[in-house]
Amino acid sequence: MLELLNLRAIEQEFRDEARISDVLHDLITPDGRVLTPAEWAAFQRANSPANLLTPQVWEVYPNSTYCSRYTGDPIRVRRFQALARKGFNELDQYRKSGLIRFPKETGHIGWIEMVYRSARSYATTRLRSVGGWWNRTGGLTLEEDEIWANDPDGTGYPLHPAYERLASGLFLSSAEAIRLWFDPDHDERVGDVLQESPVNITKPGRAAEFTRRPPYWDGNTLWCDGVAVMTFTDAAESCRAVLATFQEAGWPEVIDDPLSGKPGVQKQRRLGYAVEVLNSKQKVVFFYKNGTGKQVCWCWPGSIPKRFHYSQRKHRR
Repeated sequence: MLELLNLRAIEQEFRDEARISDVLHDLITPDGRVLTPAEWAAFQRANSPANLLTPQVWEVYPNSTYCSRYTGDPIRVRRFQALARKGFNELDQYRKSGLIRFPKETGHIGWIEMVYRSARSYATTRLRSVGGWWNRTGGLTLEEDEIWANDPDGTGYPLHPAYERLASGLFLSSAEAIRLWFDPDHDERVGDVLQESPVNITKPGRAAEFTRRPPYWDGNTLWCDGVAVMTFTDAAESCRAVLATFQEAGWPEVIDDPLSGKPGVQKQRRLGYAVEVLNSKQKVVFFYKNGTGKQVCWCWPGSIPKRFHYSQRKHRR
C-alpha cells in the first residue's frame, strides 16, 4: 500500500472546510462539439441572471471541452482550488506506481476529475454524481438536442448541453473520495457503479488493468487479451472501416472519421450508427464520438468519458 499519509491530513482539511461552508459544482459539456471561448462566454452570460442570490464562478477547461460552474462564495472557491492543488500534488508523487489512473488535466482541475471518477465508482450517499441535460428534465429528442440560441451580440450557445453534478459539495466530496480510496467498502452503494476507481491503493493486483494491451482486429474478429470479443459474419463495412483504421494506426485514443469520404447516408449519422453497432455487439471495449463530431475514440469501460454516463436520449427516429 502506498504511503499516502499526507493525503489523510488533506482529507481532514477538506472535512474542516466543509463544516465552514461548502461549494457546489456542475461539470458541463456540449455533446457533439467543442465550444469556442466566445460560445462558452455566451452560455455563461445566459445562465448568470442579475437577480441570482448565490454567487457563481465559471471556469472553462484549457481544452474548452468542459466548463465548471462553482456555486458558492468566490473566496471559498479559491480556498477549494488551493486545497485541491495540494491534494493532486500529493497524488502526483506516485505517478509511476501504476496504482493511480491520472486524468490529462493537473492541479485543481485534475483533482475535480479524480473526484468525479470516484463518485461514479463508489456511488455512496455522500459521494455520487447525477447527470442530465442543462435546463431540461428527462431525455432529449434529436430536434431538442440541436437547439441553440444567440445572445445579443449574435454569438450562439447550446441550450441543453450535458452536465454532471456532485450530490455533495466539493469539500465534502473530496474528503469522501480520499476516505474511500483507503477503505473502499466503508459505505454502502446507493447508485450504479459506472467506472472503476481512479485510485487502487488498497488492491495493488488491479494495477495491471490500467496498462492492458490494446485490442487487435484481424479483419473479421476483434480480440482483447487473446479472447475473441466480436466477430462480423456479414459485410458491416462501416464497422470494419472503423476497426481497420484503429488497427492500422496502432490503436491511438482517437482517429479521424474513416467514413467521411464515402457516399451514402450523412457521415455523422453513418459514424454514429457504426459506433452504436460496435458497442451493442460486445461490452469489453467502448467506442464513442468525441466533441468535434468528426472523430471516433475508444477506451476500456472503466474510463468511459463523463457525458456517456447520463441517461440516454429518447429513441431517435
